[in-house]
Amino acid sequence: MNVEPRPISAKTVEQSIPNFEIFQGTRIQRLWGTTEPTVITDTLLRAAVYAQGPKEEAGRIARVEGIEFSSVGELGLNFQNIFKISNLDAFTNLTRLQLDNNIIEKIENLDALTNLTWLDLSFNRIEKIENLENLHNLEDISLFNNQIKVIEGLDNLKKLKYLSLGRNLLDDLENTVYLRKFRGLRSLTLEENPLTSDANYRPYIFAFLAQLEYLDYQRIGEEARHAAYMQYQITVDQMNEKMKEEEEYEEICAYRAEQAQYHANAFVDDVEGDNLYDLIMRSDPDGMKFLSLPLVGEVVEQFRDKLADSSRMLFHFGLEEYAKRQQEEDCLREAIREVKVADREAGMKLIREFMDYKQNALQRLEAVPETQTTIIEEIFAAYREKIHELWDQLMANEMVISEQIEEVCTDFGRNIHEMVAFFLENTQNYLSKCREAANNFHDRLVEATLPYAERLGKADPQEAEQLLFPDRETMANCLAQSKENQAIRIEMCEERIQKRARAWCEQLIESLNREEIIQRHLNRVTEINLFVDGQRTELDSFDLGAI
Repeated sequence: MNVEPRPISAKTVEQSIPNFEIFQGTRIQRLWGTTEPTVITDTLLRAAVYAQGPKEEAGRIARVEGIEFSSVGELGLNFQNIFKISNLDAFTNLTRLQLDNNIIEKIENLDALTNLTWLDLSFNRIEKIENLENLHNLEDISLFNNQIKVIEGLDNLKKLKYLSLGRNLLDDLENTVYLRKFRGLRSLTLEENPLTSDANYRPYIFAFLAQLEYLDYQRIGEEARHAAYMQYQITVDQMNEKMKEEEEYEEICAYRAEQAQYHANAFVDDVEGDNLYDLIMRSDPDGMKFLSLPLVGEVVEQFRDKLADSSRMLFHFGLEEYAKRQQEEDCLREAIREVKVADREAGMKLIREFMDYKQNALQRLEAVPETQTTIIEEIFAAYREKIHELWDQLMANEMVISEQIEEVCTDFGRNIHEMVAFFLENTQNYLSKCREAANNFHDRLVEATLPYAERLGKADPQEAEQLLFPDRETMANCLAQSKENQAIRIEMCEERIQKRARAWCEQLIESLNREEIIQRHLNRVTEINLFVDGQRTELDSFDLGAI
């Protein structure tokens, strides 16, 4: 990551903004090879953010207070002679990123920009589409005028709608079939690529990319689409059939993954179906040695059934409790949302009343002759008092809202702690039944292996070599170890459930405290102070002589 060795002063950023705007606003500044290549420094980023941010007084306040990169939604870094993408990890809420008209050679360091929906990398020197795996929300990407030879690296962009690959080095028409998987793709640009010289270019695209509405900025007509389909019907139908099977399989996998995640969130994934039985048996190599003995198979099946019954009860109980916890959290967040909406409406009402007063005060000032300075000063004093009154009212409202949210979150924390404790207490009860089943299994296993133990006691040395155990003592030790293995596995299952449930509870309460109590309050106070300070600054800037 490119970082500057010293803290950046406000003066440095201020001085860099005009240069940034000149580079961005004047296309001729992008003279490849005639100026020094640029890296994305903190100074450049701040200059870009401030240049594209609020103007006039709001912009001045923003520069004084600073703008958090994580709050920026759009960022333009075009025409900056940038040769390497870096230093963007802080822009976690960025939705639009403009990096066109630079000298970038590689797509990289975009992993943190998971909210990105629009990306412009046109007019660069990129040779390969890569490192876009984390940009799941990307809908529009332009790679126009680069040096790309293969369409690839877009697999995770399931929401892709618009793709511009014009003026590159694409020469394989069949490579475009790669784009069939993007069912939402509506517009594709491939103009000025070698593959467009193929006589079948347009029919081929129309036939195999039937989801498209536009190709090279032109709407695809239904007649042309149908004619293209008839030309490639056999191959297209085969591909469609294969794609249908793949989509059905993907849907099944996605559903299973969703269910698995839901069960994991409920902390009962270890006891779903035969999971606990499988875990126990895999961790019990000593017990597995007895499976080939007569009568043991029946004992194992009975153990499996009893364990499945207890696991099933715990599984369904866990899902029910998870639904209750989710409902409790949903109610909390809805309550907080309603409080925030009410607070916002109350604040806007106060601000509207103040702005009406402000407009009236300015009109009165304009009507007062310049010579009547006493009246002017009285109006200013009342105006200043009104600003302070607004601050008092907004802050008083915020204090009330903050206390309400804190109280609601405290009650929620107490309730969720009790719900988790209830879940864990009953989890212990259900797993104690699993322990009973394991103990019964051990007793039955001992009974079932008695004939074999007697046989060991009577076996001669030559016969003993063909038996599972050399003597009765070894077999007894193996039985004891099997019992211990199973007890340990059940204990580990219980500890895992407890640890995850408690960690989730603590993390949820901590995040609520951090986001809804501390950070929300800080943001609101900052917002109030910025607005009120802006009004005070505006008041102080009035020229009594001019008025």
